[in-house]
Amino acid sequence: MQTEDVLYGFLCSAVSSDMDEFLRKMDKTMQRCHMAPDGSRIIAGVSGGADSVCLLTALCRLSGQRKFRIRAVHVHHGLRANADGDEAFVRKLCDALSVPLTVVHADVQAAAKQGKTGVEEAGREIRYQAFFRAAAAWDREEQSAGSSAHPGALPESPAEQEQGAVIRQNGQALIAVAHHMEDLTETVLFNLCRGSGLSGLCGIRPVSGRIIRPFIEMTRGEIEAELTREGQPFRTDESNGNTAYTRNFLRLQIIPMLQKNVNAAAQANIARAAGEALEAREYIEGKVRECCEKCVSNRGAFRCADLSALAAEAPFLQRQVLYRMVAEAAGKRKDITSAHIDLLQQLCVSGGSAEISLPYGLVARKVYKELFIGPAGDVLPWKKDLRTGSSGAGRFPSDVCRYRWRIIAAAQVPRPVPANEYTKWFDYDKIGSFPVFRTRKPGDRITVTEDGSRKTLSRLFIDCKVPADLRGRIVFPASGDEVLWIPGCRMSARYKVSDTTKTVLEISAADGGQDG
Repeated sequence: MQTEDVLYGFLCSAVSSDMDEFLRKMDKTMQRCHMAPDGSRIIAGVSGGADSVCLLTALCRLSGQRKFRIRAVHVHHGLRANADGDEAFVRKLCDALSVPLTVVHADVQAAAKQGKTGVEEAGREIRYQAFFRAAAAWDREEQSAGSSAHPGALPESPAEQEQGAVIRQNGQALIAVAHHMEDLTETVLFNLCRGSGLSGLCGIRPVSGRIIRPFIEMTRGEIEAELTREGQPFRTDESNGNTAYTRNFLRLQIIPMLQKNVNAAAQANIARAAGEALEAREYIEGKVRECCEKCVSNRGAFRCADLSALAAEAPFLQRQVLYRMVAEAAGKRKDITSAHIDLLQQLCVSGGSAEISLPYGLVARKVYKELFIGPAGDVLPWKKDLRTGSSGAGRFPSDVCRYRWRIIAAAQVPRPVPANEYTKWFDYDKIGSFPVFRTRKPGDRITVTEDGSRKTLSRLFIDCKVPADLRGRIVFPASGDEVLWIPGCRMSARYKVSDTTKTVLEISAADGGQDG
């Protein structure tokens, strides 16, 4: 018999009626939310605090009926003076329960500094990384031992979403954390106050990938009462009483005031509303996926939306698609608020080309009838040229995505300005605004001499021997009726870089022989 199969004997032999009720409520939540089938392997995150201690002991007791196999992970953050005592307590508890324990030591302060995040966020990231690594390692053990479990890809990040059913069907190890109703309520209030929408109203999901939350319908009072009945000690984190932390402020001051002055059942009502919002959200997510399949494509590191197709969808779905694009590009959802989605909607309907900055070093660029969301430092990906088979077809850009651009200081441009066929430099101060990338229009002209002489675009195409069947398909930068540049032909003399230029717009076009 494996060590993790050994039950917590003395607890199982002395089940009180109160404890039976506590376990029944926990088991009901787990069954209703399809958290863990009988025989599941579960890793419990145990800090030593009341919630996680109660979770571990309850899982061990429930394993008598559900045949769970339990392991634990404790993360020593290196932050609190009592952290060593927490670790010693958790080790002693797990020894008493015959639960295998993995302890991870981490320098959260250093991680926060390196990642330029808050200490709380860095600590959470480190904890979940430890949980996921332990789960993946256990899966590999099972696979090596010839178990029927099929780990498949073993992510070591908490970014598993919409994969819970697959994980449970494959028998992969699950991760139990001790979030309860107060945590759910705090999260809903926190999200709403900082500007989140329906997604934030859902609060904390009972199941998210490998992660399960058996206490999500329990109150903190029920958990503490259970520990008292069983005489089970736990550790207290002194920082939990510090209302300088937003969540502590909500839990210790705002929620009690709502219960006292608005409705005694305020917390339960908020939790119930979050549950209904989650059901609605799951239905909507199916519709959003369908919409994304029609409107959104991946272009390298960028998510690209066809704005014409997106405009045909309901406004609510448009917002959800935009939110999903940002979240997928960022690899996370935190700090993406309704304010960002408002800006994206304004960008989508704006004229010409423009861009806005987004969280996590992302940028959204509207180019013609497409919206690109991706890393701010990356150039837009090329699309393959739409060739016609005519002579010289690959020489001219027929799609805006064949261009890339950047705005730089004049000092960054070599002198004399290079005569590069597929990269040109323009005096951005003279242009006055970002050019539009488009096809030809009546009245288009290009300045061909320093004294301002202009030539019609039709004449330029004839002079450059551009095939007639290509002329209406060539995409180029323009400012009003002034053509800035026809790659392979000529650039405008009106916006050439001079000694007085301060800001430069650099535009490059993919070489006709490169389709990448």
